[in-house]
Amino acid sequence: MMLGLGRWTLERVGDRMREVAENVRDMADNLQRAPRLSRPQMPALRVPRMRLPELAAPRRRGPHPVWIGVGAAVGAGIMYLFDPENGRQRRAIVRDKARKYLRLTTEAVDGTSRDMMNRARGLVIELRSRVGARQSDEESERTSSEAR
Repeated sequence: MMLGLGRWTLERVGDRMREVAENVRDMADNLQRAPRLSRPQMPALRVPRMRLPELAAPRRRGPHPVWIGVGAAVGAGIMYLFDPENGRQRRAIVRDKARKYLRLTTEAVDGTSRDMMNRARGLVIELRSRVGARQSDEESERTSSEAR
């Protein structure tokens, strides 16, 4: 009895799906078509439509391998600096090198900023002298034309 009931249900579902598909086709045929663009697109501007297959990346479980390496490197560095036997000496070396690079960087930035400031001042002085020379030329032309 159950087997017959299952076949009858599948046949009814199949019939119903065919009816729905016919209704959808009828609605699609009765829809108004979308108007075309008023101006055609240039052939060079058309972009071909391509469907790329969906590539599902496998799900990784756990932390990313890069973070494992970073954690190991940080742990080794901490171990190196806080070693009970030589840690104090190593920290002093790191502190001295950091101070040296900070001093060198500060000197380089100061020198570059002074150089840029001097160049800007020179440019301003040069522009003022050129503008002043033009104004004095114009004034001399005015006075010579008035004298005539």
